[in-house]
Amino acid sequence: MKKNVTINLSNRLFQIDEDAYEMLQQYISSLRTSFGRQEGGDEIVDDIEARIAELFEEIKEQGSAAITIDHVKDIITRIGEPEQITGENAEEQGKKSGETSRPTESKSRKFFRNPNDKIIAGVLSGLSNSIGGDVLYWRLGYLALAFFSGYVIAPILMLLFHMKFVSTPFFVILYIILAILMPEAKTPEQQLQMKRKPITPQNIADEVVDNKKEKRGRGIIGNIFSILIKMIFGFFVGILSLICLALCLGLLFVTIATIVAIATPISDDPTPFSIAQQYVVCLWDAHPFLIIALFISLLTFTLLSTYSIFRVLFSYGSKSSPMSTNRKIALVITWIVAFCCAMSCCIPVARHCNAYFQKLYVEEHTYQGALMMHEDRDYLKRNGWILLKHDNCHDRYTSAGQYFTGDNNRRYLDTWNRDCSQIYQAEKHMAITEPGTYRITCHGRAEGHGVYIYASQPSAGHNPIAKAEITPYGYQSGELWEIAPPESNVRQANDGTGYGWSEITMTVNINNTDSLFYGVSTDPRFTGEPHNSQWFSVCDFEVEKIN
Repeated sequence: MKKNVTINLSNRLFQIDEDAYEMLQQYISSLRTSFGRQEGGDEIVDDIEARIAELFEEIKEQGSAAITIDHVKDIITRIGEPEQITGENAEEQGKKSGETSRPTESKSRKFFRNPNDKIIAGVLSGLSNSIGGDVLYWRLGYLALAFFSGYVIAPILMLLFHMKFVSTPFFVILYIILAILMPEAKTPEQQLQMKRKPITPQNIADEVVDNKKEKRGRGIIGNIFSILIKMIFGFFVGILSLICLALCLGLLFVTIATIVAIATPISDDPTPFSIAQQYVVCLWDAHPFLIIALFISLLTFTLLSTYSIFRVLFSYGSKSSPMSTNRKIALVITWIVAFCCAMSCCIPVARHCNAYFQKLYVEEHTYQGALMMHEDRDYLKRNGWILLKHDNCHDRYTSAGQYFTGDNNRRYLDTWNRDCSQIYQAEKHMAITEPGTYRITCHGRAEGHGVYIYASQPSAGHNPIAKAEITPYGYQSGELWEIAPPESNVRQANDGTGYGWSEITMTVNINNTDSLFYGVSTDPRFTGEPHNSQWFSVCDFEVEKIN
């Protein structure tokens, strides 16, 4: 409910809102102040009042019961500010002296936070006043960017730069930076600068009236929205505070660990700490200044981030002294420089780290010239297999999960190539103490022909003296499955269809005490037979003297 008053303007009575009356009174007062120093200024003001009365009459004729503040603002815009009117008169008078008077305008392009319409710090309200647009749309748009832009930006960054983008913390940090950099528009002059309006007496008076209206409240919906925003902002600021504290403590721990690693003699025990220590010492020997610069920049960046976040938090609970603009700019510049320095140091450190651990990985996962998974390496090394050939094997040399008994943990020799172009040969050595006839048995399966188990001796030029082909049953059935009892695990394996395993047996006559080599091969130049199998599996080799 608004209060109306009756005024007499140029001998005419008008009903006018209280707010509109205050603005009109301030406008006329500013007119009298501006024209009071000129000759005939009172007459000019009377003429303007008469013109305002005429415009009020037009408004009444249009059906308005009372003059509102919007009507007064529109009339002031049509008539002009005092400085505009006096400037025109001065220009006419100044033509004679060659001078032109112009109304004073705000030339400052500074951005301010709006203290009269703020939910957290008034950043978005200040930007909406400076740039334009409804503040509600600014807030909703910023929330949408914070929560949903990652779904759009992240795939682009992943595609172009192979980097992830987390939008919400980024926009929270951006808001904090803007809140630190943008001063609060406390005086009417600063509020006019925020709104890009000329600084005139009437505008200042108009601003005072507008401030009273803005401070009356946002209503129920506005208050609910304000509470939600504060809760969301408080949650993320709290998370960021914990992250900053964790980074500070982590950085302190890493600094101490680095100093200890450099000062402590390297242990021969291949533990993760000794491996990391070797890397730190290696990096320190190669780039000592890089490590120092990295720690200083990270420490500066972390401390400034923590200080800024906690200052924003404490500013709401206590009346802390405001930070000067120069200090804010210096703080942000130092923060950016520290971040850039940290990133510049992290890139070569990351490259050095990647190269070091890549080399370490290759050393730990290479077995007889082949790079493989540690499960493959452990199986081959533990069982004494010598990997003679390993071409086109797709870094797969063993496997598990389809053993003929259904035991998923049983590992066996295995490789695969869609084009059947893998050349795989692995063998074991056995000392022969007495000549005789030996039987070699194993379990195996194959997808096609050309996979052989063999036996050879150095005296035979390492050529096969005996060989037997693995029967190609593929993934199902197999001789072991066919002869197994119905209730056995072999018959139940692979949902009762078997895995294609057979028992392969061959005999070899040994006439001397030379070493015996036996194993599996898919090399046509060694076996003398074409190879047409995409994959094979073999294990459980046994050598027995039968005669």
